[in-house]
Amino acid sequence: MAELASPLKQAILDAESKVRIQSRQSYGKLWDAYETVCKVLSRLAEQGGAESNGAPLNGAERLSLTASLLQSLFLVEELISSGHYVSTVAILRQHMEILARLIELRRGIVKKGKIPNVKLLPFRLSKNYGRLSEIFHTSRGSIFPISSKT
Repeated sequence: MAELASPLKQAILDAESKVRIQSRQSYGKLWDAYETVCKVLSRLAEQGGAESNGAPLNGAERLSLTASLLQSLFLVEELISSGHYVSTVAILRQHMEILARLIELRRGIVKKGKIPNVKLLPFRLSKNYGRLSEIFHTSRGSIFPISSKT
């Protein structure tokens, strides 16, 4: 017999559903762009796993990181469209770190035990990484930075 959801859980699921419907109605060309990015990343993952001579290029590490990235691409959309923005920030930061590590692996400049260098990200994405870190960091006692100015 299926377990009934608690009233709180059901209220959250109902709110998520409403937000998701409204979000998806407003996507327009953004959804097309998102799907295109996912397809491009998938193709790059298929084609970028070997050097020009066909030899694996950090094969196991790259495959693991790429699989992790691709598995969570559509999860991000689900979280955003359901209004789970803080969780989305954490995953987007992780995506940026994965992409930076993939770049390091491709260039052969990985520093084991070190956080990937997000400054290697194209299109000045590292600036966004810093902002996402500010939003997500809990050292101030709240998830979102609160300005003392009113």
